[in-house]
Formats: sequence, structure tokens, C-alpha cells
Amino acid sequence: GFAVGYSGVLVITEDSGNHWNYAGNVAINDIESIFFINQDTGWVCGLGFVSKTYDGGETWISVNAPGQNDIYNDIYFLTTSIGFMSGEYGELFYSENGGDTWTLKTTGIDENLHEIFFVSPQIGYITTDNGYVIKTINGGLTWDSYYTSVDEDLYCAWFLNENIGYVGGYWGTLLKTTNGGTSWTPINLNTTSTVYSLSFINENVGFLGTSNNGVMRTLNGGTTWDY
Repeated sequence: GFAVGYSGVLVITEDSGNHWNYAGNVAINDIESIFFINQDTGWVCGLGFVSKTYDGGETWISVNAPGQNDIYNDIYFLTTSIGFMSGEYGELFYSENGGDTWTLKTTGIDENLHEIFFVSPQIGYITTDNGYVIKTINGGLTWDSYYTSVDEDLYCAWFLNENIGYVGGYWGTLLKTTNGGTSWTPINLNTTSTVYSLSFINENVGFLGTSNNGVMRTLNGGTTWDY
């Protein structure tokens, strides 16, 4: 597996995260997101750049970015050809050729976009600033926005299926939906640390990462969380 960070740094683990080794600098700017569609093909993105690997991260090739001054917050591919990239001010970019070229999609929202998460080729979600989540049910052709009942910026998402999902964000924000994002219920984490990542093993067991370098775990489907 890989982890990315400041100044284009890429690190790799080959023993399930017990040890990490420096794997080079992919770019001069910070890397915001990394995504692999299989063991060989992956992408990274950040401030004004997109890079791609065909050999499991051994080498990276710069591909065309929509704009040199744009910030790309997340990148997600449904296949080796079809993918999406989230940006600022509601900008969502779409590629049909593995990231070689990108077109701008209309989202109907002007908030900054963050994590992209698809539960199927047709149904996908993107978290945004100021408490919104946008959703597609047609593979990204159109998007609808849903207000989650909080005004905090939402940075991450994880969906177990088309109905059950979670989003997390600023100031300890965590919310759960059981109806595909139509309505959201806040979950009290008893922390003000920002939630930056979410991952579930199954419907009951999940983990989240926070800004204080802490990892919290739930064993009951998100009802309670502990460090």
C-alpha cells in the first residue's frame, strides 16, 4: 500500500503497514489523493497536477491536468478509463481515457468538493464544504445536493451499500444515513478533532482517522466510538 503527503512525497509498505519506505517524489506540490484501480494502475493528484502509474508505483507519468492553478482534492476511477476528480468551487472533472484528458461536469453547487465514493457504477457520493453531500444515480451524468443538517466542511465518506453510509469532517463531525443520503443523523464522537478518513470492514466494525493523529473504532455500526 501507499501513503502520500507534502511536497509530492510517496511512501510504500509491503507488510500491511508495519514498516514504510520512501518511494520518491511524484511532484513538487502536495499530493491530496491517491487511487489504485488494480495492483498496477493508479493515479495521484494535488495542486495543479495529475500523475499516473502503470507499474504499481515504480514510475509515475504526468498526465494532462485541467488547470495548473486548480486544487484537486480527490481522484476516483470506476474503470481503467472512466474516472472523476474533485476540485474547488463545485468543479468536478470527468475522464473517459484514464486521465489523459478531462472535461468539466456540472454539479449544481459552488462549494469545494472533497471525497468521491461510488457504491456501484451508477450510484456515487461526494462530500463538500458547509455540510452538503452531492449524489449521482446515473454514473455521474447529473448530481443532486443534500444538506446534512450541519454547516461544517465534510472531508470524507464511506458507504456500506446504496442506503447506509457515513460522512465526517471538521470539528469532530460524523453523520450517518440509512436512506441513501436523503437524511442524516449526527453521531457524537466526544471530540473536536477533525475527521479526515473513514473505513468500515463490515456493517458493525469501522475506523476513522482524526486530526490529532488518533484512530477511533466502532463495534456497533457507528453508535459509539472509542480510541
